[in-house]
Amino acid sequence: MAKKKTAKKRTNGAAVKKKPAPKKKSPKQKSIEISKKVRINRSFPDGQQVIFSNHFVVQHHGPDLYLMFFHTSPPLLLGSPEEIKDQVSNLESVESECVARVVVSRERMPAIIAALQETYDKYKDKPSSINEIDLNQVSPPESVING
Repeated sequence: MAKKKTAKKRTNGAAVKKKPAPKKKSPKQKSIEISKKVRINRSFPDGQQVIFSNHFVVQHHGPDLYLMFFHTSPPLLLGSPEEIKDQVSNLESVESECVARVVVSRERMPAIIAALQETYDKYKDKPSSINEIDLNQVSPPESVING
């Protein structure tokens, strides 16, 4: 029987280092999902401004929705009825200042819409003027968005 020839590396007298054996890949770790509902303590910083908005725009960019709230003031029109009519006919635009810009994930938008609709349905037939409200019967609104 013939002897098998094994190839030897020539090292010119230098020590040959063996390469370490490749590491065995560990099995993929399973991810687990843990969830727990906790109360959210909402706070408003001292000096938090409340700003009136009478105009808004909703846009989307990628997975997010941008809610932009504006305050639009009517132009000051002075003079006789004819002068006011001329001012209105020459009016090309009015300024609208962005007072808040809020970014919301697409996943949260249905909850916001539901909260707005629920609140609107509860309060749409209530008095709209402070003169019509009995302050002894006013209670703070319930929080409708949880999560």
